[in-house]
Amino acid sequence: MLKINNYLFLCLFFSSSLYSKVISFDVTSPKYKKYSYESTCTIMGQGKKLLLIEAHDLSSIDCMGEVVKVSEFCLQVLTDKDTFLRGLVDKENRQVICHLGEAAKLIVSCQGNTYCQDKNTGCKKLNSIFAANLDYIHGSIQQDEKILSCYFSNKDVLSLDR
Repeated sequence: MLKINNYLFLCLFFSSSLYSKVISFDVTSPKYKKYSYESTCTIMGQGKKLLLIEAHDLSSIDCMGEVVKVSEFCLQVLTDKDTFLRGLVDKENRQVICHLGEAAKLIVSCQGNTYCQDKNTGCKKLNSIFAANLDYIHGSIQQDEKILSCYFSNKDVLSLDR
């Protein structure tokens, strides 16, 4: 029994050190557009009146065996695609959410993973997850605390010619 507990402890310790923890994700001018599971499946061509639609994971739903990525759905239905951040699944309300914003600041605590090896590489990887259609503007790493900060923005927001 002691061997199993030690093994379990080691697995938990090492597996937790491979991931980042989001400290904060702040969005300028946030908007949320919500759609039902049913309308999402219908719009994505999976048919009408599907009997079984459920969340597949945090970013996709299962429409009777066909997995639909929420981000692909959002990019298909949104008119303001340039401010699209990410697509999310709301299991409780059976909705998909298209998250939009003009700029975003992401702060991540790193525990020995690849995101903190290089600020540009790490932020660009996180850009595709958290702020898909915004541009990566700046990144920084606080070495002493192992914290990665990434800044993303819509190029139009940065323009001085308004």
